[in-house]
Amino acid sequence: MAPTTEPERPTYPEARRARTWWWFGSIGAAIALVIGLVWVAGGFEPRTDVRTEVTPGTTISTGPYELTFDRATVQKTRHFSEKRLVWEVVVHGSGRTTGDQAIAPSSLNWFTTARDPGSGTVLQPTMQGFRSVEQGASGGAFFTPGLGPIPYRLTFQFSGDLPMPSSIDLAVWELELRDRSLLQTGELDWARTNHVSVYPAMPLQQLPDDVS
Repeated sequence: MAPTTEPERPTYPEARRARTWWWFGSIGAAIALVIGLVWVAGGFEPRTDVRTEVTPGTTISTGPYELTFDRATVQKTRHFSEKRLVWEVVVHGSGRTTGDQAIAPSSLNWFTTARDPGSGTVLQPTMQGFRSVEQGASGGAFFTPGLGPIPYRLTFQFSGDLPMPSSIDLAVWELELRDRSLLQTGELDWARTNHVSVYPAMPLQQLPDDVS
């Protein structure tokens, strides 16, 4: 008996067109999502930042916060998770909330940055800390309404391939309540404005290396 072969199934133009439209539709949806996220973050707005320079120890009022930074350290250590060498810069100061709710700066929407004048590298914080290191997490990782300033610090990790930074420009953006949603739902959230206060060339105290 002669071998039988399965007849070749016809390819219908409609099926090819459907797959093509689905492919282009998926790409279009992804592009729209990216555009929406950039728009929400203000990425299409021209940068016309109004810069005000302040000296260490100056209190900055921004949104529901009052923050003061007066000193900073630098130390060669290892990245928290990747274990590569980094220059860890810790900026020390204090903070409080002027609002009526417990609140903390969001790591999804930082309004502080540190710039290494030598390399031009600009970073957002890797982490923040409340109260003294000895107290640890006691009291919660937030500012409590009705209380005075408490110790507050920001940590930045610059690449260990760079020369050790000797100073940083610490920037604190002014916040305002604004509808940041793409569909303008009316839900207000704290968002950065184009007004920024900068502690320029804040000197860094070098600490002993900790690369173990």
